[in-house]
Amino acid sequence: MLKLIFAVAGLFVVSTGGTAIAAGGVGTATPHGAITSAAKEGGAETIKSGIKTVTSTAPVAAPTPASFPRLLGMNIGTKSYESAAYQAAMAKLDVVILGFYRGWQNGYAATSTLAMRKAVQALKSINPKILVGQYTILNQALDDPNDTASLDIQIKIDAADWWLMNAAKRKVQFSREYGPTWEVNVSNWAPQDGNGQRWPEWIAERNYRTSRSSTSCSSTMWSILA
Repeated sequence: MLKLIFAVAGLFVVSTGGTAIAAGGVGTATPHGAITSAAKEGGAETIKSGIKTVTSTAPVAAPTPASFPRLLGMNIGTKSYESAAYQAAMAKLDVVILGFYRGWQNGYAATSTLAMRKAVQALKSINPKILVGQYTILNQALDDPNDTASLDIQIKIDAADWWLMNAAKRKVQFSREYGPTWEVNVSNWAPQDGNGQRWPEWIAERNYRTSRSSTSCSSTMWSILA
């Protein structure tokens, strides 16, 4: 909660644990809402409080201004991620979300793992600053035994009893537009599996293994691949 604190040097706007700037110096908020002051002495900054004095010689860096606009692409329909022209177009974005699925390859590499890795690395080689993410659906899952890419998910939901059921013990479908997709129980009322996980934890770990880990890239946000 913001607190307004009037000081002799000027007006501070403070949030717990934050930093307040006032005329003539810097004030830092402690976790209890108290203010310490900093004064420069001999090139160093001496931070004084009512209890002790700490001296720091580290320079205070100004925040880097953000540049806008920033562009994000949900490129999850056409999965021609092996196309050099498509890679060049996607690399113009700041963030791109891809729709890899288990087994995606498109003849791009010897294995699905190598193909995903090669596609992400191609984007990063064109635009090193781009964030590459993997699209994940949390609220529903496909229940089609002929879909080998998601068969492990269907088997897990069946075994863990994670399908969302109505009062008649029938699976719930939000829309028929996407075929045999059904709602999954994402709540804490759903049973835990043998590892103490519910659907959200399990699917996050599964997709981590299937997508992110196969690309050998760092995580930043969402299911970010690179």
